[in-house]
Amino acid sequence: MSVRLSRHAVRDLEDIAEFLAKRSVDDPVLVLRAVEAAVMALGEFPFKGARARFARHRDLRVWTLKGYAIVYRVDRSDVLVVRVVHAARDIDALLDL
Repeated sequence: MSVRLSRHAVRDLEDIAEFLAKRSVDDPVLVLRAVEAAVMALGEFPFKGARARFARHRDLRVWTLKGYAIVYRVDRSDVLVVRVVHAARDIDALLDL
């Protein structure tokens, strides 16, 4: 399956890179590469994440890796990554943007 990223997911990855570069004691490149690799792996393993428990978004799945939640939807031919955010954030509220 192909993997597509929503405009929000692209912006999320940019924000994560910026945040890690400014504040992280870990190697920001390694963390970001791991998250990006996980996003791309969804093409091969689209049902890796658990079904979401969001009130209005039951069709979504969530895979948490290195403290980040990859929120996505599986369609017949592709995976759409909706958001990539820190797992501590209120994801349900972010989905209503």
